[in-house]
Order: sequence, then C-alpha cells, then structure tokens
Amino acid sequence: MIPVACVSSTTAKIVKVAEPRSTHATFENNAQADYKLIRFDGCVIKNATACDWIVERVAVGRVAVELKGCDVRHAATQISAAIQFLKNSGMADLKIGALIVCTRAPSSDTTIQRLKEILAKNFNVPLQVKRDARNLNFEKLLKYGR
Repeated sequence: MIPVACVSSTTAKIVKVAEPRSTHATFENNAQADYKLIRFDGCVIKNATACDWIVERVAVGRVAVELKGCDVRHAATQISAAIQFLKNSGMADLKIGALIVCTRAPSSDTTIQRLKEILAKNFNVPLQVKRDARNLNFEKLLKYGR
C-alpha cells in the first residue's frame, strides 16, 4: 500500500519530477490528464533499494523513474526493485515502463543495451535511458523501441 503522504496529483501541462542537486524529468501533458507522482525512495521505501519516483498517468500506466548521475547499473537495480515492489503489491494492473535519467551520453552503450534486455526478460518492461529528459511523451515510455 502506498502511503497518502507519498503521493501528489497534478493535471499541469508539464509534469515534473526532480531531486535536489540532481537531474529531472518532465512529461508533456497538453490534455491535462490526471497524473499521480509517487515519491518512492525515502517515502514508500525506506532504507532499501528503490527508484526515486513512480509517475502514474491515471488508468494508463506507470513509469519507474531514477534520476542518476552516471551509475546506470545501480539505477537499473533501483528500477528493478521498484518494479518488483509494484508487482508484489498488486500494482502491475497497468502498463509499466522504466526511465533512467543520467549525466552520461547513453546512446549506444553496450551496458545499457544489456540492462534493457534484462528488464525486458525479467519484467517485460521497456527501459529508456536519457540524458535530456525534457518534454517526454509518457505513452512512448510504456512501449519498446524509441
């Protein structure tokens, strides 16, 4: 169960999640749909491995978001732990996607390709790794491919 204190709702045209002194991600919301922003690490999950945020577009899907410096492998571990939590908590009723925002250029790194394969195999979840995570299309993060 997700504590109410960990969840905020928005219908803003730009949905933003951020960490102090870190990267951020924004999602376009021109239709002003309902979004839930779940502060995952440090609120839902304390003293354990977890991603920073779960962004949910109500009745559409959830994206596990990790805002990271350059340790993409650790970010994938945090994402995996969050997805496992969602599945164990009965929150796998909607499509799930994963997003890692990092400071290094992720374009054709074999490590990232391997992490995408692992998440697809273990959870059937597409992973996107971005350096610039501004004005993202939420639905595209729920699908495989670019």
